[in-house]
Amino acid sequence: MDKVCVCFCRVSTQQQDLVQQTNAIINEAEKMGYDKKHRIVIQYKESGITLAENERAGIDKLKESINKNSNIECVICWELSRIARRADVIYSMRDFFLSHKIQWVVLNPYMRLLENDGKMSQTSSIMLALFTSLAESEMEIKRERFKRGKARARELGKYTGGAAPFGYALTKDCYLIVEEKSASVVRLMFTMYATGKYSILSLSRELKELGYFDSFTTLPAIRTFVYKILKQKNYYGDRFHPPVISESLYNEVQIRLKENIRFPKGKGDNMLCKRLIYDDEGYCMSGRRKEKTGVDNIYCSQLATNYKCSIAQKAVDPYVWILAKDLYHKHIMNATKLKRQQAEREDVLKKKMLVAKEKIEKIQTMIDRAEERYIHGNISLEKVNNITDSLRDEKKDWVKKKMLYSEQIRLLSQQGSNDAISETLDLDRLSFEDKCDLVRSVIERIVIRRPKPRCFIAEADVYLRVSDNVYQYVIKTPCGASRKKTTWQKIGTRKRKEGDIKDLSRRWNHIPINLTPETESKE
Repeated sequence: MDKVCVCFCRVSTQQQDLVQQTNAIINEAEKMGYDKKHRIVIQYKESGITLAENERAGIDKLKESINKNSNIECVICWELSRIARRADVIYSMRDFFLSHKIQWVVLNPYMRLLENDGKMSQTSSIMLALFTSLAESEMEIKRERFKRGKARARELGKYTGGAAPFGYALTKDCYLIVEEKSASVVRLMFTMYATGKYSILSLSRELKELGYFDSFTTLPAIRTFVYKILKQKNYYGDRFHPPVISESLYNEVQIRLKENIRFPKGKGDNMLCKRLIYDDEGYCMSGRRKEKTGVDNIYCSQLATNYKCSIAQKAVDPYVWILAKDLYHKHIMNATKLKRQQAEREDVLKKKMLVAKEKIEKIQTMIDRAEERYIHGNISLEKVNNITDSLRDEKKDWVKKKMLYSEQIRLLSQQGSNDAISETLDLDRLSFEDKCDLVRSVIERIVIRRPKPRCFIAEADVYLRVSDNVYQYVIKTPCGASRKKTTWQKIGTRKRKEGDIKDLSRRWNHIPINLTPETESKE
């Protein structure tokens, strides 16, 4: 059978050209009598020193070709360093060629591995040792040169970290500048997370609904990316990175991140006062489900040293909501601010609705294409059904979201059409998220105390954001089969003492973040 040779070509970077190297090797193959039909050309762009032998796609392809094709008798390369610059890889390839009785021809400097009788050439053995050492030495010199070049560039304030980070762009001189389109997304992430309304996951979901990060296929991937962005210090500026956000905003976000890690993880997603209620030892009381009934949610501090302080959700949330509404009407509510907030909310919903519409159209196009491929016989019926079923489920989710956004826009329009909005706005019609925001805008913290374990009387101190007052209540909860309702009896008002919050929160290293409303009135 006709014998075949392999023309192996490699360069280290994507910017380098393979043409000159390939032409020289092909010319040598023709001189040796291998025409086009009897040549296999392998071309790769990959590092010859940073990658191990088993990580080199070019070498893997070469070995695979030799193992599959017994007619291959010769491998031609431009120079030894094109196979590798590492001695262990070169000697490993020499042994591989010897075991398969493959002639290895190197053009620069010229070397043939085997003599005419099939034995290893002594000259090639000496040349391998010599030029392998030279290749390694050359690479070490290059490494030192690269290090000096990078150090010099860093002294000049140039960026040497590879691709520009998200939010930045590289100039021709390797200086970082703010790339406004992506930088605006970074600012949005930090600003939204600093409000305390979002976890990393909910923030990722919100950004996805707003049409960002379409290149990510899954929500966990977006979550990982968002978390990495929020942890990056360079966004408030250093000698290499221009500032994208303020240092105070970055510090605020770091506090929120620590809180989210340290707060107990409870089933409290539907609890109005989640992360507002603390016991008298300073532990945050997380949301739990009552183990026996499985029905009533409770706020429970499982980390208390003396006993588990807990209180039913229905004994807290309705009364806190009434108090929050009263404080909101008294201190914050005004027509101008509410109309502006509603306009901003409506703009966000319209943007989400537009994104949902685009997603629905895109998914429908994908469904049509899959069905066309089936009609033309390019895909099986089972596969097209799996694809279209998955896409239709995704489409249904986006249709539901679009309808939800449309209904929320309609309700906002109805509320905004009333001239006397500050007097007639029905706060009870707000979404659950908006209610949580409202409560947190007027109340900073609620401290629950039980005089003794398993007691049906509790004391509550409500720390206000809108003033420096602390409202004091006695909470009486029904016991046993009693049909009486829970009552909140106000027993007094006191001024906040210096160190109140600090002492109560020492366990969590919690630092209250100033979210003071725009308009305040003295109590």
